[in-house]
Amino acid sequence: MSHVIDPSQRNPPANRRTNGDEFSTKPSVTPNLGHYSKPTKSKVNTKSPEFIANYKEMLALVDQLNERLEEATFQGSDRLLALHHKRGSLLARDRIELLLDEDSPFMEICPLAGYGQDDMTIGGSQVAGIGLVCGVECMVTVNVPTLQGGASNATTLARGERLGHIAWENRLPQIQLVQSAGANLAQQSRVFHTGGAVFRHLAERSKAGLPNVAVVFGNSTAGGAYIPGMCDYSIMVK
Repeated sequence: MSHVIDPSQRNPPANRRTNGDEFSTKPSVTPNLGHYSKPTKSKVNTKSPEFIANYKEMLALVDQLNERLEEATFQGSDRLLALHHKRGSLLARDRIELLLDEDSPFMEICPLAGYGQDDMTIGGSQVAGIGLVCGVECMVTVNVPTLQGGASNATTLARGERLGHIAWENRLPQIQLVQSAGANLAQQSRVFHTGGAVFRHLAERSKAGLPNVAVVFGNSTAGGAYIPGMCDYSIMVK
């Protein structure tokens, strides 16, 4: 996808790096990668018992990974999905599909965040990644309203922090498809003290000239309302 945008427009200054929750402008040293310029020739014996055993073990792990990635596409129970459709609303993944350029790739980021953790939804009740909109690489995040009302839990914030840093470092426009109940109040002690970083990042991006776009598809309260309120452009679906 990197051919879509002129790298000089897409990439940040070479010395811009992130430092924890803060964005830092400390100078960095560019490593000498000259010794990586030549391909490494492999001498592995693909017929050895060790290779065959490792290959079979890796296939099993890949199958397990694919199963978990399939689990991550879960958007709620059949009852909730039917109710959502009855209201004339699109599911989260359908919204992304209609937003992105036709037949263009979409690279999901951290889809297994929160996997196996108590009181968490896989992915933090959101779908997120990098895709093409009108030929421009964008960071796209969409709430899954059929999973706990699209409420933000601790996983949502941790994943959002990572997505925000990636978008900042690569100077990507950010598009958020919003329909969220705000913070998961059952986790307020784990959410409120870190949730403010989301809004700080929106302000920093706006100051830096990086576009923030929100499209609001339904009821959005608390943090679900603050995000479109702080974006540079907000579209409200009637």
